[in-house]
This record gives sequence, structure tokens and C-alpha cells, in this order.
Amino acid sequence: FRLTRHTGALCDNPKPRFARTMLKSVCRMSYDEVQAFLDKAKLEIPPVAEGCTWGQVEEDLTLLYDVCGKVRKLRFENGALHLNIAALALEGTDADEIEEEAHTASHWIIEELMLS
Repeated sequence: FRLTRHTGALCDNPKPRFARTMLKSVCRMSYDEVQAFLDKAKLEIPPVAEGCTWGQVEEDLTLLYDVCGKVRKLRFENGALHLNIAALALEGTDADEIEEEAHTASHWIIEELMLS
């Protein structure tokens, strides 16, 4: 499928289709690392493979954030429900160290890609 970069709307040409595919990543990042990038916080640049550059990874992350944000906005404008389901994260071995997991842009980017 293709999305319009300007609006995030689904393009009719080519028609969406289902296919077996394989993804090949050139940069492995955690949700926290992606969120640090989006927040423009200090980030240790992860290794980039396959002859790509960190600049290309930055461009791709920015594009994904932009388009997925527009798709998400359209989805909610068209009546989608927002379910605020808490997830707990165990930070240590004590019960005192259980925290609610943050639901940040790095999470909803993946959600939008799974829903598209």
C-alpha cells in the first residue's frame, strides 16, 4: 500500500494487497531510543549497516513519525476509539518498582503501521 505524505490517506493506485514479505533493517533501535530521537534528546547513535548512514535513518524516522501521525489523526477523526490500556513494566525485583509503561509516539508509530 501507499500513503499520501501530505495527508496520510491511503492511495488507490496501486490497490492495497496482501503479500508475504520480509523486512530488512539497517538499524536496530528500542522504543526508548526512537523516542529520544523524536524528543531531540541526547542519543547514542546506534550502528547502521548495509552502507546506509545515520542521516538516512533520521530521515526515515522523521517520515514515519510525520505520516503515521497523519494516519492516526485521520483514524480518530473518522471515529476510531482510543483505548487507554495500561501496561505495567517491572523495573527491578521489588514490587515497589512496578511502573506504568509509557505510551509514547515511538509506540503509536508501530501501532499505526500494524493497523494500516
